[in-house]
Parts: sequence; C-alpha cells; structure tokens
Amino acid sequence: AATMQRRLEQLDAPARRVLRAGSIFGGRFRRSGVLALLGGQMSSTELRQTLATLVAQELLTNSLEHAGMSRVSAVSSDVVLSFRHGLLRDAAYASLTDADRHTGHRLAASWLIETGEVDAGLIADHFERAAVPERAIPYWSQAAKFALEAQDYELAVRSAERGIVAGAAGEVRGRLRRMQSEANSWAYRWDDSRRLAREAMELSVEGSD
Repeated sequence: AATMQRRLEQLDAPARRVLRAGSIFGGRFRRSGVLALLGGQMSSTELRQTLATLVAQELLTNSLEHAGMSRVSAVSSDVVLSFRHGLLRDAAYASLTDADRHTGHRLAASWLIETGEVDAGLIADHFERAAVPERAIPYWSQAAKFALEAQDYELAVRSAERGIVAGAAGEVRGRLRRMQSEANSWAYRWDDSRRLAREAMELSVEGSD
C-alpha cells in the first residue's frame, strides 16, 4: 500500500486527478464518467492524453465495450478502463478528502442516472457514499422491486433493508417491508414474512399494495 501511495505521489497533478476521479467508481470506470466528475478541470482531449499516458505506464488497462459497467448504459461505445492494481485504486481513493469523496459520489450517481444506468442499487450506493442517504431511498426501493421480480429474494430483502437503514419512513417504509415480506414468503420463511407483513400493514394506507 505504501509503495502504491508513493507511486501515486510521483505522478503529475493531472494524472493524480484522473486516478482519484476514477477511483470513485471502483476498480473499473468509463472515460465519460471521469470527464463528468472532473467537470471543467480538464478537456476531453487532455483526458484522453492523460489516460493514454497512464495506460503506457501500466497503471491502467483499457478496452472498448459496447455495454455499460453493470448491464446497460445509454453510452453506445466508450472506453472502459481498469486499475491494473487494486492497491493503486485504494491509494487514489484514500487520497481524497471527505468533501471531495462526497462530491465525487454525488456526481457519479447523477451521471449514472443521466446515462440510463439500470442498476438502481449502484446508484443508491453512490448516494449513500455521498452522505445523502435520503436520495438513495427511492433507488433502494427500485432495486428491491427489480430483485423481487427477478426472483432474487435475498437481494430483495437486502436492498429493502438498505432503504430502511437509509431512513425510509411512513408509507415508503411500509412498501419496503411489504416487499421483504413477499420475498421471505417465496423463500418459505413464514415467521419472518408474517412479522414483516404486520409492520407493512401498520405503515400502509388503505388501498395501497
């Protein structure tokens, strides 16, 4: 880790800026995503040149992908880059201030929404890391709904719980508990299903699901 931190510090400012922005997305990121995070700090041409240098230095690898990082993106074709070493990504992420990290995750969530990202849980996770958990709640609800429809009952329960931990209250909390109840019933966990259904009914309004 210390070696990667020193390697990071030896890079010029634009390279460090790019790696820090990329680290917001994790081990892999899109060129267009980094450009969105950097805003006016770097032009598209400068970013391409900096990324080419980082690839030549064997700090990043790149490839062309038609699909998005998770499943589908509105970006038809974009360069996807990966940190060659996970420790370098960790060092770049650790070098961000809390304020920059929060801003980066908020911008990443907004960019994912704008580009048509379908992984609602990914968007929700970025909002949580941006320290705005209330903005994550509708996406955790969406993620739980999609997981339930896909018959991934464990994921449905976990996603709904993340929404509740993020602060879902009232009818929204009731809707999340209802989905957890349904998921548990399909998983034959009857006691959990009944318990969650009771809470859902107490929080739900007449005529709701």
